[in-house]
Amino acid sequence: MALRRLSGLGFSLKIRPVRGPEVTEGTSRQSSLQNPEKARGILYPTSPYQTAWDMVNILLLLYVCTMVPFVASFYTLSEYQSSPWAISDSMVDTLYLFDILLRFRSAYVDAKSGDLITNPKTIAMHYLKGWFFFDFLVTFPWDTLFNQFEVTESKASQIPRLFRMIRFTRMAKVLRILRIQNLADFCEDKLNINRNYIVVSKLLLSILLVAHFTACGFYTMCGIADSDYEIGMINGDPSRSWIAYATYSKKTWKTTYSRSEMYISSLYFAFTMMATVGFGDFIPITINERIYTIFGMVVSAGTYAFMIASVSSSVASMNVTRNRYFERLNELNAYMESRGLPQSLQLRTRKYYRYFLQKKTVYDESRILEDLSTSLREEITEHYIRMTIKNITFFKDVPKGFTAFIAVHLKPLFVSPLSTVIKMGDYGTEMFIISRGVLQVFEPGHATEEEVPDIEISFLMDGDHFGEMALLLQEQKFKRSASVKAKIYCELHAIAYQHVQMGLTRFPSVMDKLMSAALQRKTLLTNLRKSKVSQLTSNAHRINS
Repeated sequence: MALRRLSGLGFSLKIRPVRGPEVTEGTSRQSSLQNPEKARGILYPTSPYQTAWDMVNILLLLYVCTMVPFVASFYTLSEYQSSPWAISDSMVDTLYLFDILLRFRSAYVDAKSGDLITNPKTIAMHYLKGWFFFDFLVTFPWDTLFNQFEVTESKASQIPRLFRMIRFTRMAKVLRILRIQNLADFCEDKLNINRNYIVVSKLLLSILLVAHFTACGFYTMCGIADSDYEIGMINGDPSRSWIAYATYSKKTWKTTYSRSEMYISSLYFAFTMMATVGFGDFIPITINERIYTIFGMVVSAGTYAFMIASVSSSVASMNVTRNRYFERLNELNAYMESRGLPQSLQLRTRKYYRYFLQKKTVYDESRILEDLSTSLREEITEHYIRMTIKNITFFKDVPKGFTAFIAVHLKPLFVSPLSTVIKMGDYGTEMFIISRGVLQVFEPGHATEEEVPDIEISFLMDGDHFGEMALLLQEQKFKRSASVKAKIYCELHAIAYQHVQMGLTRFPSVMDKLMSAALQRKTLLTNLRKSKVSQLTSNAHRINS
């Protein structure tokens, strides 16, 4: 006899749309703050122009961190003034000065109230009391003034070396990195880059920058730009600097070296010093070089060790999901070994747990979503419902708040063919929703003088739910009124009794409709059972006759 499927008021529950005041049940009061009307001439944090300008600032910062120390170390004053770097530095100075002006028209979020401040006077006073003085000091081209003073001298080489080091004041612009306090947040929000990759990239970039600064400083200490160095090279005096000593030991005397050769040699020295593997071909010779090397070893070696440890930690935590997945599996294996479970049972348990972890996130989803606002929680849950359990009719035509609450408490289950999900007469603590599969509703037979077989009542398919009768109908006292077993491999979602009650308490309209459907389902199930029993009895009499 073909099986009938319970539908309508049966096991496929249909809940009508909620109208009137019921729509707002269980939802929190929304924030009364609205987006303010945009003022003219104000740059907003969410503006695409602000994002573009932030990107320009990052590029400018990379330029300052790389080219400014290189030019200051490897170029003399006269060489610098006739090089393209002088023009590019002037452009950077102009952009930074423009950035200061732009700050007077950039809206900001008040740290105390959380309001977006767009009033020009308030913005200006906030900037003047905050970052303006710092920005002005590190942005103003002080070196240009000193360079103009140096040009008036008869011969630049006669100016004391320490005074000519004033051109390193351009390095103050590196301090503008403090203005980008949340660079990781910027890259994560605006560029949509995983934070772990951002952290690793930032640490690797920091190692390169430290090595770059160390190399430029070490080259500067050797006094390669001084005329007395060239005299020392010609006279064969290797004590003038580390470069003179290195070339003397290799018998490769040269009066001039390209900047690329000098920079690569300096960078090689910096990395060997940072990695504490010895100095190799290059060793500090003069007192100034040795003092610089001592200071550099303390700073760079410590920085290098810290960054390597941080990179290793970040790489290890890049795939948090995978790490937690294997952590849960290892915990399960240890538990089964401690209990001495047979291998066959361990294998089935391990397969089920793998499926469970694949279908259910390893994160504490309930805690994460509870920390979010109601609107965000509903949006996330709606996306989750649409992508994961979109065919489940249980969630159709119910308030979003109810869906958001119930969905985070769904526990995925995997049932193999002929496995019994619930047994008639057992106490029920969960209700079930079918994501995929076919299950059979039956009344178990019993062994007597004449063995009575199982009575097949109906079957359930995708989107149906069952098990709520034992939880809602008080006269059943949590006892199952029928048995359900899988006919094929099935994917289910279980909802615990306490979560069902909490959700229905918050949404009385859903409670009323679910109770009404459960009562009508009980009546329909009773009629189907009587019909099946009558049919089986009639068939038995026909056979006996």
